[in-house]
Amino acid sequence: MLFSYVPVRLLNMRRIFTTHFIVLSIILLLAVGLRLYFFVGMGPRDDIAYITSAQAIQTDQFNLPHPDSSLIFPVRMMVYLPVFLSWKLFGISEFSSCLYFIFCSLIMILTGYFMGKVLYGPIEGIIAALILALLPLDLVFSSQIMPDLPQTVLGSSAILFFLVGKKSKNSLFFILSGTVMALSLMTKEFAIIYYIVLLFFLGFAVNKSDWKRAQAVSALALIMVSSAVVLFLFWLPYLMENIPWAPIKVILNNAREVKNANPDNWFYVKVMFNLYQHPWSTRYFGILYYLVVLSLVYIAVKDIRVSGPVVCWLVLYLLFIQWIGPWLAGRTACERMERFLLPVSLPAVLICSRSLGIIWKSRPPFAKGVAVVTMIILLSSFLSTTVRFAYPSESIHLWDLKETARLLPRLSGHPLYADSGSAHKLKFLTSYMYDIREYPPQRKNFTSLSQCWVAFDISDEAFLKKWIPLREIPDNWTEAFHIRGPHVAHFRYYDARIYWAP
Repeated sequence: MLFSYVPVRLLNMRRIFTTHFIVLSIILLLAVGLRLYFFVGMGPRDDIAYITSAQAIQTDQFNLPHPDSSLIFPVRMMVYLPVFLSWKLFGISEFSSCLYFIFCSLIMILTGYFMGKVLYGPIEGIIAALILALLPLDLVFSSQIMPDLPQTVLGSSAILFFLVGKKSKNSLFFILSGTVMALSLMTKEFAIIYYIVLLFFLGFAVNKSDWKRAQAVSALALIMVSSAVVLFLFWLPYLMENIPWAPIKVILNNAREVKNANPDNWFYVKVMFNLYQHPWSTRYFGILYYLVVLSLVYIAVKDIRVSGPVVCWLVLYLLFIQWIGPWLAGRTACERMERFLLPVSLPAVLICSRSLGIIWKSRPPFAKGVAVVTMIILLSSFLSTTVRFAYPSESIHLWDLKETARLLPRLSGHPLYADSGSAHKLKFLTSYMYDIREYPPQRKNFTSLSQCWVAFDISDEAFLKKWIPLREIPDNWTEAFHIRGPHVAHFRYYDARIYWAP
């Protein structure tokens, strides 16, 4: 009897594993298709700063930042080094520069699946993967050259390695956890939060008697030592240049710098619930966080002992970016960007997947139907949000600039002058193949230029600049191209022009 039962049980387990593998593969294929279809490419934010660092390495002109600098981008080496490596493999292009970030987005889906599976079970893992595959914020930022997604993936993977090490009792996973945690910190300094999140998971494990205190201390020691080794290798070039404290000083200088800030102390909360009024009606979350609130109430009753660390993770990160971060930097307001909520996505999705998983496994016959209908409504809101709001808003940035890049083959043979910010982006968008030169944006007189093309107002916010009405264009210049922006919100003010200077 026993011998006949064991093979049947193993066969059932193999079938379940095969089914989940097929479902996860389908989700990943769907994710790849959506990310290619909703490809954004370089955006208007700090993308070009990371590209500049990669290009500096490419041309042997890279310099470590000076301790007095507030330029944070060269410190975040795990953003631009993968871009540089991608160029080595596939050549310089907008698409090759974004491959690393698309890859991170797919790894994020796998991380969500395995974390859901380790914490709760395979059903929760599949639900988490499906939600992450369609999440609008992830979709539109999966192809932009920004640190938030790699930071999220590396930090979350570190937590996953810790959980796997705890479950398998294999110390190698703790070493991997510390290594990946350090890489996350080298992507963006906000990743320091993941060390605190790890302490929550350790504390809950000891409190639940899953682990003895000595085991927790041993695991933490392995994680911290492996992190220290990786961070030392990162620090080595600064030590060799005799500027050992440069990264920390640059980070602090950047944090204290006056930036474009949003004084709204509830900005992120409003954005999460689609309550913030954007001038271009941008939304990134569908009804996700409404479901998160309901799930939190449900979990507080049903599952707080298991899901407690995940809830702490969500709350801690939100508190940090909205209130604690500005307070530590000594400012009443800080940069408020929707993409800063990317690290919140995974704990939010895990909370939703857990509540839906509990419902799915409930005994009432209608429970599975409730879970399925909820998922259909949630994913439908994602697709609607992506198509109507998130993708149109992100893809329209740099519209004139990318149109100008497409004109460059017709303008070859003579140099093209553009304002310094636009010139850097044009060089990248054309794979550094054309003679593109810079002029100061505030420049008024252009009589010294001849036998060249001159572009004006091809950056996405050029219409806001006060120096435009003061510009003097010589009478003998000929207007060759006039590029008007789409009639969407403030983008209708795009009014780029390219002149021939004889």
